[in-house]
Amino acid sequence: MICTAFWHGLRASEVVGRKGLLGKQINNGHIYVQRLKGSMFTKQPLISHIDPLLDERAGLEKLALEVGLNNRMFNIGRKMLWVIMQEAGKKAGIDKDLCHFHILKHSTAMNARKAGMEIEDLKQYMGHKSGSSTMEYLKVDDSEASKAFSAAMGV
Repeated sequence: MICTAFWHGLRASEVVGRKGLLGKQINNGHIYVQRLKGSMFTKQPLISHIDPLLDERAGLEKLALEVGLNNRMFNIGRKMLWVIMQEAGKKAGIDKDLCHFHILKHSTAMNARKAGMEIEDLKQYMGHKSGSSTMEYLKVDDSEASKAFSAAMGV
């Protein structure tokens, strides 16, 4: 669940709850998501990874078959999701204020951008209609900006 949210930049409400992910949204090696908050519909390939903790494809396809087409993939609410994130963050030594589900969407954007993904591609991948929405997920502080500038300029 957490891995899928990270790989695809999903909001909590796109994964769990009343409008959460349904079995039929996992199909033929892809995830189909009608993004919320006025965003677009996206179709993305499921991620296969050598590390089983980061490999979502096999597990999601199996789970989708088990739950059926019109049933939720993850039958928990937002409160339980918050508890899960808090527990995972504590185990990882992450500040509890940073352990909320929406941070995954920010992490998706920042990691993809740092890996070299172009902003227009990232906008589409995140399902944003507007580039300004994408930029909200790419905010950095002065220290990060200064380090990036120094590295780019070789100083």
